[in-house]
Amino acid sequence: GELKEVSTLDNTIVKMEIAPEANRTAPTSALVPEPEILIVTDQPSSPTKPQISNLRQESMISLHKQAQLGRSDAMVELGRRLSNTPGGSQITACKWFRKAAEKGDPLGQFFLGRAYLLGRGVTADANAAHERFQKAHETGSLEATDALATCFASGIGCDSNMKRAQELYQQSIELGSTASLSKLAVIYLASGSQGDIAKALELLKRGVEAGEADAMVYFAQCCEYGYVESAGAEEAKQWYLRAAEAGHPDALAWLEEGGVGL
Repeated sequence: GELKEVSTLDNTIVKMEIAPEANRTAPTSALVPEPEILIVTDQPSSPTKPQISNLRQESMISLHKQAQLGRSDAMVELGRRLSNTPGGSQITACKWFRKAAEKGDPLGQFFLGRAYLLGRGVTADANAAHERFQKAHETGSLEATDALATCFASGIGCDSNMKRAQELYQQSIELGSTASLSKLAVIYLASGSQGDIAKALELLKRGVEAGEADAMVYFAQCCEYGYVESAGAEEAKQWYLRAAEAGHPDALAWLEEGGVGL
């Protein structure tokens, strides 16, 4: 295949020629872990995390007053804080997410769907989670579109439908999600065709450029298993280490399990 050289954020050159199928040393399934629903943290907002309003600086008392006055963004922020605070009431958080969702707030719908998915403050219900993600997706919510794609990819509250998952991950990417890049790449890798592997590597390249730790791990696996021409164990090791530095919790474990070694 054509050799592509791509500069990453730290100016490292990544050579991305697809290796012939005969040179690959592991089944494609080894590269396809189960995708995960986007987990929202209390970190500053980014294209891969829900965009919370400037209410983050408000006190809990102020948020509660504004939520009672009917502001859906205050309801979402109040619920988010309760959900993320040790000892906070998940049930009360879920109540505020529901109130925001009833007012048509897409983040309220998303967080309520996540509550149903994880069983936080409400009985776990995959069908209800899927329904809420669907409603939020219809309003153009980036995070709900990513979550809905994962539902279809993993059969959460619906029959597994990889074609629909692929379409939704692509939409999420177009909305600005960098987390969806590696998830869509996983689907392309699963097909095993030369053309789809080329698409997967291109998506992983974009993820690496964006600093996505998942993309670094998947690219490391592609190097390790022979999907990238002229790349081997040493290059794979470097990408595993960079993923660990970028905060991937399992990168070092995968480095050891893959036989690359520290």
